Amino acid sequence: MPIDPKLAQMLLETFKTELQELHQSMINDLLSLEKAHSAEEVEEILKRLFRYSHNMKGAAACSSVDAIVSMAHRLEDLFSKWRETHHTPDISQINACLEVADNTLLALEDHCNAKAIDIDNYLKPLSGKKTIHHHADVSESELIKLPLARLERVSAKANEFITYRLKLMNWFKSIDYYLSTLNETDLDLAPLLKELGTISRDSGQFLGEFTRAVQALQDDLRAMRMLPISNLLIPLNRTVRDVAASLNKTVELQVQGGDIELDKTIIDAIREPLVHLIRNAIDHGIESDEKRKELNKPHPAILSIQVTQSSGKIKLSCCDDGQGINLDKIRKHAVESGFYSQNEVNSLDEEQLLDCLFLSGFSLQKQITELSGRGVGLDVVKNAIEKIKGTIQVKTTPGHGTCFIFNLPLTLATTRGVFFKSNEQTFMLPTLSLDALFEIEPDKLQQVDNKSVLIVNNRPIPIKVLQDLLYAEKAVFDRNSIYYGLLLNFNNKPLILLVDAILDEQDCVVKPLPYPLSKLEQFIGVTLTGESELVLVLDPIKLMQRAQADEQSWFKHAPQSKESREVSKKRVLIVDDSLTTRSLCTNALEAAGYETASADNGQKAWQLLQNKSFDAVITDIVMPKMDGFKLTELIKKSEKLFHTPVIIVSLLHSEEDKRRGLEAGANAFLVKSEFDTHSLIDVMESLL
Repeated sequence: MPIDPKLAQMLLETFKTELQELHQSMINDLLSLEKAHSAEEVEEILKRLFRYSHNMKGAAACSSVDAIVSMAHRLEDLFSKWRETHHTPDISQINACLEVADNTLLALEDHCNAKAIDIDNYLKPLSGKKTIHHHADVSESELIKLPLARLERVSAKANEFITYRLKLMNWFKSIDYYLSTLNETDLDLAPLLKELGTISRDSGQFLGEFTRAVQALQDDLRAMRMLPISNLLIPLNRTVRDVAASLNKTVELQVQGGDIELDKTIIDAIREPLVHLIRNAIDHGIESDEKRKELNKPHPAILSIQVTQSSGKIKLSCCDDGQGINLDKIRKHAVESGFYSQNEVNSLDEEQLLDCLFLSGFSLQKQITELSGRGVGLDVVKNAIEKIKGTIQVKTTPGHGTCFIFNLPLTLATTRGVFFKSNEQTFMLPTLSLDALFEIEPDKLQQVDNKSVLIVNNRPIPIKVLQDLLYAEKAVFDRNSIYYGLLLNFNNKPLILLVDAILDEQDCVVKPLPYPLSKLEQFIGVTLTGESELVLVLDPIKLMQRAQADEQSWFKHAPQSKESREVSKKRVLIVDDSLTTRSLCTNALEAAGYETASADNGQKAWQLLQNKSFDAVITDIVMPKMDGFKLTELIKKSEKLFHTPVIIVSLLHSEEDKRRGLEAGANAFLVKSEFDTHSLIDVMESLL
């Protein structure tokens, strides 16, 4: 009886996952055979290999993948024969089994693509002799496998509860505030206060229960995404073995901390960067066996991966005991390739020199090899790590080896962040990026080499005002005010960001910014508070890079699309008493290739229009001193300015408000509650 096509496809998808797991288990034990020290150890390994091949055969039969049934059967017979004869396989026999195990994955790919499968070719590494077939007990897995996409959808739904919890907390605070206010009145409100007090207590109890339930759900879902990092590290034994063998080098991989768990998304993201570093280390870092013997260095060479966890952060170190990196070669190549002048490169310290390795196009290897040096540089590794909110640094000791260090978050599901004010706007930075928070009096700041610093633990730490990094305008210190410092520290390069106030620390869900704001590198995304306020989440790495740069304008470094570059440099005046709205419009327009200026009320805008030339004006309606209606009327009545397009962007959205705006002369009317940066750019392009 033919099987239902949907069921057949479901079985095949399940088999894909099971085959990958069986394949990896088989590879691990085949590699263990090379290092087995006793007959008992060999017997145990062969018993497991027999079980893996038997399970593979049964699963392939259920999924009607006949080629893998035959291949698994041949492996099963071979392992059975070795057990019966107490045979310890040599390297060539292990290599043959490794190759056939890999071929099972190729055979499945051919099956899924409806290609003809050459079983004889896939089995060529093995002897053609028949052996006795034995059965083994098959244990049922207690795991339920779910597609990651489905789990991520469930996690996204659960993350919405964090916002709901924040809103409930905000409402509860409001109830508490109004109760306190009523208690201070002279009116006889005792019965009402008693009833409200009961409601408040019940609400508080519910909020506590709701908070615990949400936290438990988040913890469970987060745990479902977590995997031991050994899932990534164990397969690297094969990579190290094969790469070393191809170069006639003897290298041993040592792993520590494999039981530490990370988000599967992070494990997947660091897989290729780690393989890249391993290939480089064996190819270019570790000396040949003969050279190591001359230098009296240990045999075999050691490549170590160590994983540690502390305060919600993961530190992964990939180190070799090879020849290290020649700093003079870096200096020479940096000058010859035009990255730095001779004077500039002479002023770089060791850390700055090693950072050159992460520049795009920078490579010390003149010879292209099959294993490395194929045009994929360490800049790709660095970008991959930063994409998951991590950092990478390198340390080297000539003659003794090199270490690459990844600093990674545990998970990407939710982010714990510190909320703060700068220039009247709320921002957030991930807590993991911060080492400390300070209360700072301006008089405590000192000048070292014409730079503002704060002495922390007898060490001068440079200070940057966040406002200076984000806006063209220069911050003005009030010597009588208290400021707050956020200490960032990447790759042992500390920096204190000066802000106006620290508000709170809480878990939140960070969403990506819409186009074209997504092109602005200084922001990771946006999050929603309990008060329904949108808060921009800053990228600490980009802030550090910006702080170390000499450029005057941050925004000119934002990558632009072809369409953006084709926009002529039109100047737009943005008028709004909300700093957030001004910032959003400014960032969107500058990312799209426009120049901008801003004013926080109509009167200031009118003064700017008298003295400077603008191609368009974006204005709010309700503002102090002069509203948007009046400003629009003045522009349209001016002989000099009447041709200037005016776009009203306002919370007011009644038909009467729209009518008044258009009668005043506005060329377009956009509602803030429906605000879309795509629409703003489209309207601007149509008017200009």
